[in-house]
Amino acid sequence: MALARARRSESGFNYWPGFVDALSTLVLSIVFLLSVFLVVQFFLSQEVTGKDKALEQLNAKIAQLNDLLSLEKLGKLSLDDQVGQLRAGLAAAESERDRIKGLYEGLAGAGGDAQGAGEARCASSTAPRVARNSPAPSGARGSATDR
Repeated sequence: MALARARRSESGFNYWPGFVDALSTLVLSIVFLLSVFLVVQFFLSQEVTGKDKALEQLNAKIAQLNDLLSLEKLGKLSLDDQVGQLRAGLAAAESERDRIKGLYEGLAGAGGDAQGAGEARCASSTAPRVARNSPAPSGARGSATDR
């Protein structure tokens, strides 16, 4: 043992304790940094998970709005078809009305001409008969005799 002590004292400076201290400090620093990174990673994963849930909710809402939009578009197309059918029906009804109006005016004109001709015929043929058969008004008779 005396020899081992002699050798230690001969070598002079003992660097092992400083080396062990530096190495343990380095290991502790690395472990501390890893634990900090682990905690940061946990919180970031929670944040991302929350954002993923919010994103899924927004995507679901977008899908719902797309469904509503497609339903509204189908409703609009249906209403456009109905409007087209109604316009076609209106145009058909107006043309039918115009046709009937033209027929009515034609018949009324022909009937008016026939009625006017008939009345004129009746008036010319009944006027002499009325004058011959009907007595003169009493006022007219009295005034004629007075003169």
